[in-house]
Amino acid sequence: MTFWRWKAPVYSFARRLPLFCHLLEAEKNNLAKLVRQLPSLPGVHLDLGSGTGDHLSILPVAPKRLLVDFDFDMLKRNANAHRAIARAEQLPFCNQSFSFVSAIGLLEYLNGGDFFLNEVRRVLQPEGYFLFTSSPPNWANWMRFMWGEKLYFYSEQRLRDILTTAGWRVIGHERSWLQEQWLVSREAQEFIRLIPQKLFLPAQPRAVSNR
Repeated sequence: MTFWRWKAPVYSFARRLPLFCHLLEAEKNNLAKLVRQLPSLPGVHLDLGSGTGDHLSILPVAPKRLLVDFDFDMLKRNANAHRAIARAEQLPFCNQSFSFVSAIGLLEYLNGGDFFLNEVRRVLQPEGYFLFTSSPPNWANWMRFMWGEKLYFYSEQRLRDILTTAGWRVIGHERSWLQEQWLVSREAQEFIRLIPQKLFLPAQPRAVSNR
């Protein structure tokens, strides 16, 4: 049983407990500040690491929103009609498919943030925006290891360096106790990838043996 499989049934309930409500309220307020900076974004929006969809009310209104998560047990509890199982670091979508991409509470679970940021940039339209959160290395976040989670933390400066290298421009940045919230856009100039293109191709299905 995976970590998310046993966590999925209690995830939404735990977020309603008083302590978590207080933390989440600060994070939501910061995200709302960043969302207010956005222009109208027609087209399809993409939400990565969507899970049960508890954060969707924070995001800008979308004509159509596609929700992606790697864990079926989390995603099946999401009521949105448009859902897909996929890895955030290897998205099965064409270049420049989305006008807006969000990833709330996802980055700390990914080993290789630079690969992920390049993949988001690939599927984002040139005039699009990316809203995401990161977890800084502090004692409160280190305590999360007690739950058996495998996490990857980023200081603000380290993440700013990664964003610059990956061709992103920071538009807005906020901080709360466990999170930092970011709003970024693609840099105007053409970005030359440093990672081989084959890493961004959709994964091919594999036959499953009954042996």
